[in-house]
Amino acid sequence: MKQTKTLGALALALLLALPGCQHTPADSTAPQQTTAPASGLAETVPTDPNHVYEQVQENLLIDAEIIAPPEGSTPKVYVGEMKTFTKEEIDAFLAWNGDGIAEVTRDDTQDQSHAYAGNCQSGSTFALEYSLNNLYPPIFSYVNYDLNKRYSCYQIYTTQFMYEQDTSLYIADLFAEPVDLSFATAVEAETQVREGLATLNLGELKLNRTLYISHDRMAQAGEMLQGDEWASEVKGNTVTYPQWDDWDEGDDCYMFEFFSAADGVPMTYRFWDSSTVSYSPNSIVVWYTKDGIIELNILHPWIFGQVAESPEDTVSAGEALAVAKAKYTNIISSQNRIIESVNLAYVYRQDGDGWLLRPVWEVKIRLKATDTVPFDTFQYVGVDAITGEEL
Repeated sequence: MKQTKTLGALALALLLALPGCQHTPADSTAPQQTTAPASGLAETVPTDPNHVYEQVQENLLIDAEIIAPPEGSTPKVYVGEMKTFTKEEIDAFLAWNGDGIAEVTRDDTQDQSHAYAGNCQSGSTFALEYSLNNLYPPIFSYVNYDLNKRYSCYQIYTTQFMYEQDTSLYIADLFAEPVDLSFATAVEAETQVREGLATLNLGELKLNRTLYISHDRMAQAGEMLQGDEWASEVKGNTVTYPQWDDWDEGDDCYMFEFFSAADGVPMTYRFWDSSTVSYSPNSIVVWYTKDGIIELNILHPWIFGQVAESPEDTVSAGEALAVAKAKYTNIISSQNRIIESVNLAYVYRQDGDGWLLRPVWEVKIRLKATDTVPFDTFQYVGVDAITGEEL
């Protein structure tokens, strides 16, 4: 039972298909020493435990942020359970949000996947899709288009994976500075959102990002997006973002992104390939206002089951970085390459008829734009945090 790259690409396609009127805008430290750890890998040892800088070759630079597990935590291997959403759980979530199903529009099977979707009493819609042969976890969405249409018309944020591909496409930074909004403090809002998500029995969730989308910042965004750099050409016509002048406190909104997690370590939020498997991104994005949750998008959630292995120690970030460094040092390329980050995440691995969730160091490499490829692209090296083997 192998997850194919076609199935893995489904998540990325769905991310790009999220609703909204989207536009695409026009267009230091000292070198590090190395040591030889017990594993035999040449480990790069940072003078700053959270960052490594080294000019390896003329066109290979390490300028990497290190994102390690919580101090004192040794990641375990877990039995992985693909989360399933029952109709009872969906009903419970809708009831928590003051909503309910008005009409089921789909409840059918096609090509080994099942779809369950409908309209809600509030005017929202919901949709669930899941594999019948245990090939990939489900995708669930709930959205009130009337209440979220202004937010979705601006390219604020979709998921961490899409955001880190090109932050210039988004205006998330405008909303990053913490502020308590009119209808609830950020702590109160997160508590409420977690309570709502608990009705879906998602297990441990790690908060990745909070955006503080106040009405005054939305007004500022509307002004900024009128700039020529944000305009698009569609069939010879210049298209700009809409702008409103009637924002008030009733439009304040928080956006939260969570990941499925265990012991503070998240599931991978990236779409990337190993030699045999495409790893689909995990993400839970919530838009929350005075009206409750107005949009929820859940991609590929996992439940961490029983502990399958409890290692005493794990491979370090430096050892994982050494694997990627050695690999790219030996790749002949005229393209400029930057190793940008090393972070610990869980990925799913087949284990007979089931799955294991294993901790893996994800090393992200940016390949800079060239004359033939006019934009940056990304590659990833996965290093098993227990065995040290490259995936």
